[in-house]
Amino acid sequence: RDYHGIISIRNDTHRSKTIPRHTSLGLISQSTEQLNINIIHKQTTNNRNPPSISSSLVSCTHCASQFCNEQELYQHFLICCNKHLLCENKTVDALVKHIKDPTQRMKAYLIIHQYEQLFDDSCVKGINCSPQSAINTGDHPPLATNPRRISTLNRQIINDEVKKMLNSGIISPSTSPWASPVVIVKKHDGSPRFCIDYRKLNSITQKDIYPLPRIDDVIERLNGSHIFSKIDLRSGYFQVPLDNEERNKTAFITHDGLWHFNRLPQGLKNSPSVFQRLMNNTLGSLRWDVCLAYLDDVVIYSRSFNQHLIDLDNICHVLHESNFKLNYNKCSFFQQEISFLGHKISAAGCSPNDDNVRAILQFPVPKSSKAAHSFLQMVGFYRKFIPRFAQISSSLNKFTRKGFSFIWTETEETSFNHLKDAITSP
Repeated sequence: RDYHGIISIRNDTHRSKTIPRHTSLGLISQSTEQLNINIIHKQTTNNRNPPSISSSLVSCTHCASQFCNEQELYQHFLICCNKHLLCENKTVDALVKHIKDPTQRMKAYLIIHQYEQLFDDSCVKGINCSPQSAINTGDHPPLATNPRRISTLNRQIINDEVKKMLNSGIISPSTSPWASPVVIVKKHDGSPRFCIDYRKLNSITQKDIYPLPRIDDVIERLNGSHIFSKIDLRSGYFQVPLDNEERNKTAFITHDGLWHFNRLPQGLKNSPSVFQRLMNNTLGSLRWDVCLAYLDDVVIYSRSFNQHLIDLDNICHVLHESNFKLNYNKCSFFQQEISFLGHKISAAGCSPNDDNVRAILQFPVPKSSKAAHSFLQMVGFYRKFIPRFAQISSSLNKFTRKGFSFIWTETEETSFNHLKDAITSP
C-alpha cells in the first residue's frame, strides 16, 4: 500500500549484525510473466530424501547469490541466470519452454536444473560400474587383418575419429595380436560414419543371450500414460568400461597404427546384450513401473504432471549416481506425445511413426527380390496396424526366399499398393 511493502530479512550467521540506514539491500525488477508458484512437497518411491524447501538458504550455482527458497531462486534464474549453458549453446529454459502453465514450467525447470551435470559434454567419462565382459572367444588364437586401402578423404575421417576417441580416453595405442579393419559407411543422410568390421571376431565369440525388451511389450506398457520424457544417453556404449583382459581383442588397425578400446565398442556381437543388462540393473525396480529402457533410449511415463515430476527426479537421480551423461539434443521432457521405437505415442494411443510411414509411401516399385524384401520388412514392422496383413502380403513373401527369380506381375503390384493404402488407413 502507498508503494511500500514489508520484506523479511534473515541473518543466517551466529553473530548479530547491524544494517545502517539507507543501506541498499537489493534490486526489484518486474517479471516478464505472472507466476503462481507453489512449493513442491515430493514423495519418492525409493525412500530417498527428496530435495525440498528447507530452513537453509539456497544458492545459485552460477553466481553464488543466496535465496530463502526455491521460488525465489527460480525467479532469479528467469531474470539473471536464465542463459546459463548446460552444454554448448544449450539452456535449461529451452527444454521446458513448451510448457504453457507457469507453475508447471517452474517445477520442471527446477527438476532438470538440479541434475544439470547429466548434460556435461566436456568429456564422455566412464560410468560407475565394474568393467564389463563381452568377448568370450575361448581358446581361439588371435585373428588379425591388414588395413584396407582407403581414399584420402576417408583417411582424414579416420584420423579425426581416432584423435577424438584417444583424447576422450575411449581408445589407447595397442600392441595387441588381434586386429580388425576400419570401414567408412554412409549414414541415412549420406554423411560418413567410422565403423570397425568385427565380423571375424564375432564369428568366434560365444553369444550372450541376454534379451532386449520386446518392442510390442514396451509399446503396450506405455498405454494409458499422459505425459512422457525421453532420455538419450550420450555415446552410451562408450560410457561402459571394458574388461582389461578383453581390450586387446577389440584392437583395430588403420593406415597409421593399432588401437584398442577401453570402453565397450559398437559392432561387437554382445555389445547390445551387455549394455541392456547394465541398464536394467541400473534402473532396477523403476523399470516397467515408471520407465523403460531399450539400449541407450529411456522413456519415462506417468499419468499426471505431478507424478511425472517424481518419476523424472527418481530416474535422473539413479543416472546421476551412476555417472551417466545425456545427449541434450535427443532428450525431450514433459511431452504429451513422443516418438519411440518407431511409434508415435500419446494419451490417445500409439500409431506408426510419421517418418516411417512417409518412407513406406515413397518406396518405389521394386525392381529386384532384394528391394521387394526390403519393402516387406518395412511395412511388416507395422503389421499389427494392418488388418489381414498376412493375406494381403502373401504374394510378396516369395521374395524373402534366397534364389527366387524376380517376377513382378499385376498380382504383386496390387499387394504392393494395397499395403501402402492400409498403412495410412485409420
